[in-house]
Amino acid sequence: MAEAKSFRELGNEFFRKNDYEKAIEIYAEGITSTNDRKELSLLYSNRAQCYLCINYPIYALGDTWISFQELDSTNIKTLLRMATAYYELQDFEMAKESYFLLFTITKEKEYALKMQEAETKAIELEKESEKNNPQFITSRNVGQRFKGLTSFDFIFPKNSKLSENPNYYTDLVKGKELLIVDLKGYGKSLIADRDFKKGEQILREKPFISCTLNDRACDYCLKLFSDIKKQYDCPKCGAESYCDQFCAENAWNTYHKSLCGSYTRDLKKRGQNGVSNSAKIPLIIMKLYGKIRQMQGWPFSISKVPIIESLSVSSLEGKFGYNSWKVYLSIRDELALKEYERFDFRIYLDLYFKLFNNAFQIKYVEGKAEDYIEKLGETGLAVFPIATFINHSCLPNAGWITDAVKYGDNLLLLATQDIKKGEQIFISYIPHLGNFIERQKQLLQYSFKCSCMACEYKF
Repeated sequence: MAEAKSFRELGNEFFRKNDYEKAIEIYAEGITSTNDRKELSLLYSNRAQCYLCINYPIYALGDTWISFQELDSTNIKTLLRMATAYYELQDFEMAKESYFLLFTITKEKEYALKMQEAETKAIELEKESEKNNPQFITSRNVGQRFKGLTSFDFIFPKNSKLSENPNYYTDLVKGKELLIVDLKGYGKSLIADRDFKKGEQILREKPFISCTLNDRACDYCLKLFSDIKKQYDCPKCGAESYCDQFCAENAWNTYHKSLCGSYTRDLKKRGQNGVSNSAKIPLIIMKLYGKIRQMQGWPFSISKVPIIESLSVSSLEGKFGYNSWKVYLSIRDELALKEYERFDFRIYLDLYFKLFNNAFQIKYVEGKAEDYIEKLGETGLAVFPIATFINHSCLPNAGWITDAVKYGDNLLLLATQDIKKGEQIFISYIPHLGNFIERQKQLLQYSFKCSCMACEYKF
């Protein structure tokens, strides 16, 4: 480590003399001399700045990715160099995201202004690309040019062909008397493939992944324990609790085998300090990563899982601050990533935004309606593969029910009025259907403007 520090200090001297090529050589020697992650991060970051100074942003991008994503995700200076490299490569979308991250961490106005500038440039470049400009650079072709400069696979989740199974959507609703189709103005939508009468069950679905912060509930099926003394704890780590050995074995075979440790207890304790869904999202992300780790064919990009690709994303600017950044760092450490595994902050952001918008609450309704436990910390959270395609209307024709006491982690979808074959199925995303202004305020979190008849006529 001392030798690497000496190389870094010598390289800094050449940098101050504007001898960038010599500095690059010295930093390279330092990189080969150590395995210390902190020192490696500084050497890669400093070399990236040299590449920027001699107009080689593509090499700067490579070094900043290794420094920031693979070695030390707390170095703000490296993140700024990454943003600069993206900007100079005319990848303004990624530059905007990098400046946004800088702004959320530092709250410095200059990064907000740079983010706006990058967004303007992105729009201009998109117009230019429509004219078939051969110089147009996208995240994908930057990645293709960059791949091979480092030891890890360069992934752009947002632009990847995430699902390679063309039959995914048809297989998902096979035997369900439902269709998933693309509709203009709605995107993927759930359609009735037969007539449904008012009150009839349209769908009963188990989640792809779920979680709870409730110490009185099973971590696998989410049902409340009938006797807290008879719960079955994981015999290896004790971090998760189950109804019985059957749920324990299912959890082990589904996600817990790759995560067995103290992570659940720690995340539960941290999440119980909050009452919103955002307090549960870090835990569900952790379990999601564990499940995907145990899927056949791993390793692959988490973004290539069809259920993840299918979830919609909204803008949650202002709702994602430095505390979430710290939670990400702790989750990344707890995952004990292998060299071939990727879980950078951009992937975490993508998952966080998607889950915030698409996860359903699992409620605990014990007997009568007045017994409903209102505190959100007492509920579960789950992602349902089919139900996620149900769009919103302020005049819904269906409603969804969850009750962990009666149905465990299942979601029930019921027709609230007669639905004809070929009609789209709608639910309300908001709990209280007030007047037009009140509804629009509640829908802001989903980043869309409702155009149902009630909203069109503003009543």
